[in-house]
Amino acid sequence: MQNLYYNVNDLVNESDVEQKFLYKFLTNELPLGLGYSDSEINTKPCIKSYIINKGKQKTYIPDYLISIRGIPLIVVEAKNPNVVLNEAFAEAQLYAHQINNEFIHNVNPCNMVIVSNGLETWFGYIDSATPFVQLQNEDLFVGNVKFSEAIDKCCKKHLSNMADTIYKNCRANAIFRTPVSSLGGQRTINEEMISNDFGNALVSDYKNIFDPETENDRLNIVRNAYVHSVKREQHIEPIYKEIKKIKVPSLNDSTLLSTDNPKELITNVDKHITDKAKQCPLILIIGNRGSGKTTFIRYFKEKILDSSYQNISNKCEWCFLDMNYAPLDNNEIYEWVKENVIECIKESHAQIIDFDSKESLEKLYKKRIDSFKKGEGKYIEADTNLYNKELYNIIKDAKADKDLTLKGYVEYLNRYEDKTPIIVFDNCDKRNKDKQLLMFEVAQWIRKQFKCIVLLPMRDITYDMYKDQPPLDTFVRDLVFRIDPPDLLKVLINRLAYIERLNKNNIQTTHYTLENSIKVQIRPDELIDYYRQILRVIRNDDWARNIFYRSTNRDIRGAIQLFEDLCKSGHIKTSEILNMKLIGKDYHLPSYKIMNALLRKNRKYYNENNSNFINVFASDYKDDFPDPFIRLDILHWLTIKKDVLGPSLILGYHKINQLTKDLQLFGHKEDIIIRELNKLIQKGLICTENQNESIDNDDLIKISPSGSLHLKLMKNISYLAACSEAVLYRNTAIKDNISKRLAIPSYLNLQNQILNAEDMINYLIDYKQKYYFNPETFIDKDCLIKTFDLYEIQNLIHKMKEDISSYENCIGEIVECTVKFIDKQSLLVTFDYDKRGFLAVNDPIFKLPQNEYENLKLENKLICKIISYDYSHNSYKLEFCSTCPNQL
Repeated sequence: MQNLYYNVNDLVNESDVEQKFLYKFLTNELPLGLGYSDSEINTKPCIKSYIINKGKQKTYIPDYLISIRGIPLIVVEAKNPNVVLNEAFAEAQLYAHQINNEFIHNVNPCNMVIVSNGLETWFGYIDSATPFVQLQNEDLFVGNVKFSEAIDKCCKKHLSNMADTIYKNCRANAIFRTPVSSLGGQRTINEEMISNDFGNALVSDYKNIFDPETENDRLNIVRNAYVHSVKREQHIEPIYKEIKKIKVPSLNDSTLLSTDNPKELITNVDKHITDKAKQCPLILIIGNRGSGKTTFIRYFKEKILDSSYQNISNKCEWCFLDMNYAPLDNNEIYEWVKENVIECIKESHAQIIDFDSKESLEKLYKKRIDSFKKGEGKYIEADTNLYNKELYNIIKDAKADKDLTLKGYVEYLNRYEDKTPIIVFDNCDKRNKDKQLLMFEVAQWIRKQFKCIVLLPMRDITYDMYKDQPPLDTFVRDLVFRIDPPDLLKVLINRLAYIERLNKNNIQTTHYTLENSIKVQIRPDELIDYYRQILRVIRNDDWARNIFYRSTNRDIRGAIQLFEDLCKSGHIKTSEILNMKLIGKDYHLPSYKIMNALLRKNRKYYNENNSNFINVFASDYKDDFPDPFIRLDILHWLTIKKDVLGPSLILGYHKINQLTKDLQLFGHKEDIIIRELNKLIQKGLICTENQNESIDNDDLIKISPSGSLHLKLMKNISYLAACSEAVLYRNTAIKDNISKRLAIPSYLNLQNQILNAEDMINYLIDYKQKYYFNPETFIDKDCLIKTFDLYEIQNLIHKMKEDISSYENCIGEIVECTVKFIDKQSLLVTFDYDKRGFLAVNDPIFKLPQNEYENLKLENKLICKIISYDYSHNSYKLEFCSTCPNQL
């Protein structure tokens, strides 16, 4: 007999009951089924076994176990059609009892069982020997009273509420607050620092160089500050070299360009321009977001063709279309492209040709006019007025026909100027996958219809994912060119060098006020030199360099923005920049100061909405139970999977539904997983296959260099301390302790940062132990991913506290020092091999006499007493005692 799911004659064995009935019943949406997603259905290979009916010592594993938010709710068992269900029902109940025994008192989540042999299906509670519903196979249809009752009591909607209630009970009436929120209202929370005047001056005065927006700005960069990206760079930054090792499939399916001499691209353009019989190509320029595709195309035109290949350049008519303004409607975009190409050609000839003149119109529509003259016009050529009127109508209609008009312009360029149009679809790669593929189709259409060469920038991930699917599957691989972004620091160095050339003869000075109210006069060349010092600090500090390269995901625009934030931040004082200049190459800007500037930008307290970094422990107060581990677990899961082939056979790209399936076992709610995934994608910590604004369960995702960096930052005290300011705390005492430290002027010194980070990590470990359930109670541990180990961070903080104690324990010791640097009224020395010390003449605490200072030379030995440890500069303050004998 046929019911909603199967024909009873098709059920031969237990597997048939599982696949042809139970799985469909569990996953079909209401009112046809229970509505569970695949991520909530655990199957036998991963379900933990228990010994039930201990007298017989039987090991039991059900066929399915439904769990939501890490809470097991329903045991589901399938049996052969000829098996009676009584024993199966009792065993499923015993198994559910075993699971409940692993939970705390009064929490018994798994209280339902479903067993079926296909002919009968029983639904029951674990504390009743009698099922509350027994369905025959003929009862399985919408409208059946018993079927409806089973759906109502066992469906996802009902059981989700039960799981949510457990978490709501854990929350109870607790009030979660952040430490910063306890300091005052929004004015305090959003308090701004006094920004760095030097940085503001440099960034604002040269915004068009750091962040070019207009076509003229971009051309200026091409002509004056372009950085090549060669095929194989032998002397690039080690960290950048490591990031470049990240392999993408397009490396094998494209030609990797050397941008200083892209001979393969030149050959392709020349071949199709010279041979008129050849069909004009579409050329793909692929690379990651912000890799410089747009800038390279202008460089290719201006510096390669125009300068070195004039024979080719003279045959090119370039037309740049900003696709940011293109309509996304499939019909409108074709008209928009035609209109803009026409306007582009008219504008480029505006100084030499009037395309609205009679002579030009006759050239543009020559074929249509010649056809009239040879045909219909012969009948009325004796009547001049009528003849001209008909000719006027033909031209008028032709002008209204965009296809005919664009063909006329292209033929005009070919016939009268021996030129081929090259149309550039600028900014296509800023669109999502579907729109990028639409642009590809439009580009294919226009180059075929109007005999134009088209250059189309496209993200490498879009090409990699869809090169074997329509419309990319038939594309010629020889016309795909891949660009690697240049070294990000080299880009900044070249931009600064360009600014320096612009100010070569500028002697006008500008006044700046330091934090101590002292006014200084700075010339433009001096100001630029200060920012060379910032670049030098980034280059010379491994940690700062790591942050710079990884956080920007190899995005040139992102790297420039990061540099601007560093320059402008009030967390780096103008006096600090003066010290860079004063001390020179031996100056060390502490990593934590760089980190604080990038974390907080120009705000006093950390807020991820105004930061270059997200808070991996963020949670939402409005959720039924704030979940501070969801982001960390997402990033950690993707890290575990980054070297594993995904469904598309590309390393690291995996389906969202698999991530959801694994993470919900640890107590994470499915819709919150999706919400936080979207945030991580928007912030650039996760790459998606299609760059859509909204994601789907079947989408593929991968951790980005920025996402990996955030996991590395878990060992960075400045980052952890910043997160501690914005975490929602249930524990009022811990929250208040952090708040009190934030309220004092020295809230960012190393001791306070360590204490804040320690309080946060201890709280999070305690929170997890108290309120999250262990999935090993019902899932085989070999099937569970490993979550991030917070104890490792706890141990790291403990080690840092011990190191600080050792610094403080040596205060008062007498040490022999070696002079390493002598500057205006100050000394830098070393002792005990690698420890650094500082003394100054103008501060009495150092007790360094002027006459002693004036006689000192490099490598002289001094006897000093340790006064204190300066955490901000990772060095000791020393009191001068004497010079060593025979030194002077």
